[in-house]
Amino acid sequence: MNISAEEKNRYLREAEVVLAREGFLTDRIRTGGLRVLLDGLPLCEVPESGGVTYRMADISTPERITAKDKVYSMQTKLRLFFDWGITFGEPYATPEHAVRKVAYASREELFQSVRKAQQEQNTPTTQEKQSEKSDTRKSPQPAMKLYDDGGEQ
Repeated sequence: MNISAEEKNRYLREAEVVLAREGFLTDRIRTGGLRVLLDGLPLCEVPESGGVTYRMADISTPERITAKDKVYSMQTKLRLFFDWGITFGEPYATPEHAVRKVAYASREELFQSVRKAQQEQNTPTTQEKQSEKSDTRKSPQPAMKLYDDGGEQ
């Protein structure tokens, strides 16, 4: 399979975009590939044909080995996407919805809605069932009553 110079160049541009998103620095080299840098030091190279080449001296620590494996994984997937015609020219951005009006209920509105819910719960049939269950026990004082009475018991 013969790859044109234009396709090779496009592949390297796409590789730069993908690597930059992951935080890697890249630099074009004279052989036509990309040099991938980690912490300012060479990590590996991505040739025009795809894949990853590296020197053992450049991956001497576990962090650098992991980074090299990550680059290799990304380039393998990128090569498949490139073969299928999928490109990453512009990063996908979702619309920002952070600037919107937020309304909070006041303390009184909150208490009113709780009281309303309690009143709906305490219908006559519900109260009769509760009185049958608690023949001798005194029902606890509702929390809302503490706020209404100012905390007095």
